[in-house]
Amino acid sequence: MAEERLIYRAWRVFSELKLWSFGHKLWNIGVNDPKKVFHALKVGLAVTLVSIFYYVRPLYEGVAGSAMGSVLTVAVVFEFNAGGTICRAFNRTSATFIAGFLAIGTHIIADRSNKEIGHIVHGIAVFLIALAATFARFIPVVKARYDYGMLVFIVTFTLISLSGHHLNKLLDMAKQRSFTIALGSFICVLVSVLICPVWAGKELHILVVGNMEKLANSLEVCVLEYTKQCHDSKCKEDSPQKLPGYRSVLASKASEDRLVNLARWEPPHGQFGMSHPWKHYLKISASMRYCASCMETLHSYTKSEGKIQAPEIIRDYLCSAFMRLSFNSSIVLKELAKSANEISKSSTMDDLVKDMKVAADELQVALRTLPRWILAIKENQTRVYNGELKDINLNLVEVVPLATVTSLLMEITTRIEGTVSTVNDFVNEALLKTL
Repeated sequence: MAEERLIYRAWRVFSELKLWSFGHKLWNIGVNDPKKVFHALKVGLAVTLVSIFYYVRPLYEGVAGSAMGSVLTVAVVFEFNAGGTICRAFNRTSATFIAGFLAIGTHIIADRSNKEIGHIVHGIAVFLIALAATFARFIPVVKARYDYGMLVFIVTFTLISLSGHHLNKLLDMAKQRSFTIALGSFICVLVSVLICPVWAGKELHILVVGNMEKLANSLEVCVLEYTKQCHDSKCKEDSPQKLPGYRSVLASKASEDRLVNLARWEPPHGQFGMSHPWKHYLKISASMRYCASCMETLHSYTKSEGKIQAPEIIRDYLCSAFMRLSFNSSIVLKELAKSANEISKSSTMDDLVKDMKVAADELQVALRTLPRWILAIKENQTRVYNGELKDINLNLVEVVPLATVTSLLMEITTRIEGTVSTVNDFVNEALLKTL
């Protein structure tokens, strides 16, 4: 009975803590993104390598028992991707060396003065260093690349310069701290780069190319729904997934800026060389957001309740022109995505852009001939439409929605041409860097 009660209580505790559900969630995370599992393994390996300095006696004595700084360095430096790890390692190591050098210089100056003046020297030095480093963090370039280093610089300089040690002990402390931080940073970079590396540059590349494909699918589905051509079941299933794709383009700016900054720290890998034009990804993304903002207006206009909608008979008149332009524009975006993904020039891009312009001209012609078509209908108020006799009563207000949708589609086409130019510049410079 006692054993059964113990088992029952253990099972109740297990159920109350929901450990099974928690384990299931962890399993799903690992299955959905194996990179996270490898990241956890790499962090564990880095900490283990640093811990060797505690287990191996000669190494432990070589760093005078201060290997704890290396363990802390691994904990704060190791990032998910290689670029982030290299960036933090460089910032932490360089900031520690520079801050230690300046702190020792300040200590030497203060020691040559009397005690009261020495305290004033330390106080003024801390004030000026903290002021300068904090103000420098507002500079965009420093904020993007060296913000963490500035924080480490302020903390390290303050701790060392205000410590009560003599110069000899201060030099030993600075040497040990610099060595342990450099050791931890080196191990982090080594493990991150050599073992199943996750490259920020590759993630950025995949993100930008994927956004371009999402933009193409969103444009196609948006026009399909507006013209009521999305009848088959597969189209209806894909519409809720593809249509909001433009929102991903609009919401990805922060991720793109972060990945571009991290990609610059990475060594050459794959199809990305040392001088790969990472800045062009920001230009491509800005151009795509320019298209996506117009597409958002188109989608909100076609879906808004209370808007005056054009009669179906008029929409059908322009349906083929709408479909042709959206299809050609979508094809151009998909070809751009392919060209950017392979970092190669497209042999068919000029022809596809020409077809898109022809489709835009055809839509303009169809819209210009719409008034004459309406007048021809008004001459006879009844007309056989789709096999049924319907009474037609049209006015200019009902044509305005079509003119608005046409104008938005034409604007999207113009903005896509700008994206074509941006992607071509990126490909040309990337190919030039590889020569």
